[in-house]
Amino acid sequence: MHYSFSEDRGKHLENLVFRHIREKTEEIYFARNGWECDFTVFQAGRPATLVQVTQHLGRDNLDRELKGLTSGKQFIGNADGLLLVDTADRDLNIPGWIQLRTVKQWLLGWE
Repeated sequence: MHYSFSEDRGKHLENLVFRHIREKTEEIYFARNGWECDFTVFQAGRPATLVQVTQHLGRDNLDRELKGLTSGKQFIGNADGLLLVDTADRDLNIPGWIQLRTVKQWLLGWE
């Protein structure tokens, strides 16, 4: 029998983010548009927020995570991007419309 703890940790992070967003709004959706974007959040008077969650962001998965957000933005139009991570490599090229934060920073409201 084989267990993948890193995969479980990623799922737990996604679940934690979902539950936190769900406490603030019921307008949360899962976007499956060719490239997966974990969550799309709508709040009155604000642009939609596209949320991608990953345990570790590095050069090996950067393109996949960005494609999910970019694809969602192309589909929705006016949207902000939020890339939530447990850890991330340094010096990654993240587009300016996407905010990169750790889940801890985001949950605690740190800027």
